[in-house]
Amino acid sequence: MPRIGPNKSKYHGIYKKNGEWVALLTVDGKQKVVGRSIWEVEAARAYNAALTFYGVTGKSPNVVPERQELELSSIDIEHFLRHK
Repeated sequence: MPRIGPNKSKYHGIYKKNGEWVALLTVDGKQKVVGRSIWEVEAARAYNAALTFYGVTGKSPNVVPERQELELSSIDIEHFLRHK
């Protein structure tokens, strides 16, 4: 069942506080903030990285889309600079 509410994330271990997505993970019985981002998906990536870093077992990583690199040609940059 999906989570409901403006501060709830579709990703496990992620919630919104003060306009920022926070990644929270329980390690050795203590909750740790393991990441913060204005982007929900980046907080989910931080959660996933923390699972590995802390060696947490029994929890599944979030399924997040792959990062897409933004490539700008010199023409794109010139167009942006002229129209900003």
